Amino acid sequence: MVLVRYFTCLFLVSISFGCSHLKRFDKFSITEKNFHVQTMVYKPNEPNQNTVIIIPPTGGVNYIDKSYAKQLQKKGAQVIIVTSWTGDQESNVDLKLHQRLHARAMKAIGLVLETIPSDQTVSILGASLGGIYTSVAVEVFDRIDKAFVIAAGVPIPDVISVSNNSGMEELRKKRKKQMNFKTSKEYADAIHSVFELDPLDLPTKHENKKLGMIVLLDDKSVPTVNQIKLKEHWKPVYYKEFHLSHFWGIVKTWWSYSDEVTDFLVK
Repeated sequence: MVLVRYFTCLFLVSISFGCSHLKRFDKFSITEKNFHVQTMVYKPNEPNQNTVIIIPPTGGVNYIDKSYAKQLQKKGAQVIIVTSWTGDQESNVDLKLHQRLHARAMKAIGLVLETIPSDQTVSILGASLGGIYTSVAVEVFDRIDKAFVIAAGVPIPDVISVSNNSGMEELRKKRKKQMNFKTSKEYADAIHSVFELDPLDLPTKHENKKLGMIVLLDDKSVPTVNQIKLKEHWKPVYYKEFHLSHFWGIVKTWWSYSDEVTDFLVK
């Protein structure tokens, strides 16, 4: 399995370099005081009234994000990939870390939204951490009309407390050693006590929005049970589920359903 994943990654990278001549984007920075947002903007030759924001997963923008952007661009949408922002890579042990990270992500998305003309329909797409940020943004910003997430779940403190993501596992070990947490619930409750941006706790704004999602039934990075809780909260109009792990589910969605995903966001 490790070898298969390795060669798949090599395949995606090789395609990315091989198709570099297809890139048609500009890099733009947005600055407010000491807060900086970096973006890649794909502008279509024949624009329609759609702008799509893409929020990358842990690890940053990748070939799949760029592939979605190119498909959307061909369908007439302006696409903004939010590649980075001030403080997005902060690493700390204190429990308020997650509030700071999510608040900064919302500030970055908010600044991007301010650049989009008022006559545009705004959609947002995210997978994994990008999907989790998207699930928050849907409740925070009235400006977002449509959203699609892949492998995102709630409550966010619960996801953090049990995720098998290597970064979350290492952080969990440090905190348990320093703060003496005995159970995952105790750990999640402690995070929840200082976290104010969970979609289940925010004022509901998603009900009049067009929502779609992919749930992965063998996911341990964003546990399936938490993905299903987001599904129950959202009641999405587009929904599919796959018996796949986190990585392979994201790849499967892109490989087999990217046309459906992009159509959902622009039609």
